[in-house]
This record gives sequence, structure tokens and C-alpha cells, in this order.
Amino acid sequence: MKQKLKISGICVGTFVLSFIFSLIYFFSFFNMLDRFQFLPSSACTLFAFVCGGAFSCAILVYLIVWFNSSKKTKMDHWLSLNYPKLILYYIISSIIFVSMKSEVIWSFEEMKDAVSLEWTIFGLSVTIFLVWNVLILQYLKDKRPKKTNDAGLLQKRRFIKDKADFYHRASVTFNTVTLLTINLFVLIITTAIVYIIKDDISLWNQNIVIFCFYFGTNTIIQLFLDILQPLNEDKKYILKETRVSNDEIKIQNEIDDQISEIITTWNTLEKVESIDEEQKKLIKAELIYKLVGIKLIDSNKEDKEETNHDQR
Repeated sequence: MKQKLKISGICVGTFVLSFIFSLIYFFSFFNMLDRFQFLPSSACTLFAFVCGGAFSCAILVYLIVWFNSSKKTKMDHWLSLNYPKLILYYIISSIIFVSMKSEVIWSFEEMKDAVSLEWTIFGLSVTIFLVWNVLILQYLKDKRPKKTNDAGLLQKRRFIKDKADFYHRASVTFNTVTLLTINLFVLIITTAIVYIIKDDISLWNQNIVIFCFYFGTNTIIQLFLDILQPLNEDKKYILKETRVSNDEIKIQNEIDDQISEIITTWNTLEKVESIDEEQKKLIKAELIYKLVGIKLIDSNKEDKEETNHDQR
């Protein structure tokens, strides 16, 4: 029952996420067609919802079939190897759709200022990349699955699965390097177009400058998020180790009750006159030992002294 609920939750979550991301993708695409008057404005939202819903339903059907399948197919293997490239395609194409404008909205001076700002963003990206290179490479090396000498079938299967999972994670992570590389070449081309090839504003050079800006900001965000990944795992581990559980709260309450009892016994002991001072001293020492764990009187030593006294 729990397994079915877990699978249902994964299917619902995947459907919702795929619908949101596909809706953003198709809406930006149809909105671009609307800006260039290839599509009426009234149809943009409708087409985006229809295409996004159809794509999400296809993902859901594939996921259900995958859960009910006992073996991994060639399609599964192809997707596992190439879905990082699909993510990269999604990012780049989405940026292109958003960047395309149908009319000139900048002046030439504003466009040159934008190129200067993009070089500044790229410089910050390179600085963050130097930190990324140290943290992420070490993080991936630590996470890389190690082959064991166990000859059992379960161990072999687990190792293959761990390798596949690690490949997925590493491939998606190294997409950031590809983005940074593309960002450099696009920025060089943009700078050449703005400062050398063209000396005036046009729709072409304006759109490539806007694309370069979105691409640069996306790259620096991706670098920053990648750096946060190992830090977040360390944070979760540290917080998990120091998190107080309900059982520990219960133990704490029991300790508070015991402390109250010790204090009450101490106060009562002061008022009792039928107990001599030596006995009170022993009882108080025992209470202090329970309270702070320190023995003020060694009971074994006292017993030996009493035995020696009796022998004499």
C-alpha cells in the first residue's frame, strides 16, 4: 500500500512539474509567434495549455508504463543518457523564445551599455566558476560509486544503478560548463557585432544582445545553484544530527521531573530531625551524584573504614 502511494505521489508530482515547465516553454514559443504576428493573441494561451497538457500526459503515460515494466528498454536507456542534453536544449531554446523582439526598443548607447554589463556578469560567472570547480569536482569525486569485490547479484545490480544515477547527476551538473562556454562565444560574437560590424541599432543585433544578457544571467544563476547543492547536503546532515526528536523531548521532561523530585527531597531532608547529620550527608551526596554525576563521598571507602573500625 505504501509503495502504491509512493508511486502515485511520484506520478502526480512529475505530471505537475512537467506541466508547469512545458507550459512555460510553449507559452514563450507561442508568445514569440504572436509578437511577429504569425499567430493571433487569443490563441497563444489556448495553444500553450493544450500542448503543455498533451506533453505532460505523454510523460505521465511513459512513467506509468516504466513503473509497470520489469525490464529497462532501449528508450529508457536513451533517455537516461540524453536527458541532460534535453535539459540544455530546453534552457537555450526558452531563452531564444523570450529574447526575440519584433521591434527595436533600445538605442545604440543602451545596447553598448548592455554589452558592457554582460561582460561584467560573465566576469562574475568566471569568478564563481573557480569556486564551483573546486567544490563540485570534489563533491562528485566523493559521490562517485566504488566497485566492490562482492560477487552477489544484488551488489552488481546496485552498482550498475548507482553508476547510472551518478552519470545523470554529473551530466546535469556539467551542463553548467557548457552554458559558460556558450556564453563566452556568444558574448564575443555579440561584442563584435555591436562594436565592429555594426555601428547602428537593428533588430538583429538588439535581439542577440538581449539573448546574450538572458544567457549570462541564467549561467550565473546555475553556477550559484550548483555551489549550493553540496552546501545544502552538508546543512541537512548537520541539522539532522542535531535535531531533537519527540523521544528526546520526552526524556527531557522525565529528567525535569526527576530534578524536581531531587530538589523536593533535599528540602524535605533539611526539615527532618530524626535523621542525624552523617546520614543526611550521605543522602545529599547521593542526590548530588544523581543530579550532576559527581561523587562527593566514596561509598566503598566509607565501607572499608567502617570495617576496619569494627575489626579494631
